[in-house]
Amino acid sequence: MDSAHKKHSYKTLVFFILLITIVMPLAMDEYAASLPHMARHFDVSVGNMQLSLTIFIFVLAFSQLIFGTMSEHTGRSKVLSFGAE
Repeated sequence: MDSAHKKHSYKTLVFFILLITIVMPLAMDEYAASLPHMARHFDVSVGNMQLSLTIFIFVLAFSQLIFGTMSEHTGRSKVLSFGAE
């Protein structure tokens, strides 16, 4: 692989890592702000809707443990490629 292609590949990888890092907090902010509206729409209590956010955070933490370990063994680019498919 020549150096120009390697540099482009590195910039692409950094871009996707930054994109993943930025999207997660934005999605959670949007979801948390819409909890009361979703509770009214689905005719459930706000507490039940907050439970969905709690479950989401636990699943996110668990998946970071799994995919973080995978990236240590196989490299970040392979794990990101797997997640993008």
